[in-house]
Amino acid sequence: MMLFLRRSATGCYVVRASAQCYLRTVAAPMPYQQFFRAREQVIFLENLSLE
Repeated sequence: MMLFLRRSATGCYVVRASAQCYLRTVAAPMPYQQFFRAREQVIFLENLSLE
């Protein structure tokens, strides 16, 4: 999984992700959704442990 992050003109961040499995591009949305959901949970738990 490769992620590209950039700031837009409005100040928001734009994330672009791409993945490959056995040298084939992953086009189905489910693996991306699972990845970002898991990442969201990690960030949430990290923030809880910092408090």
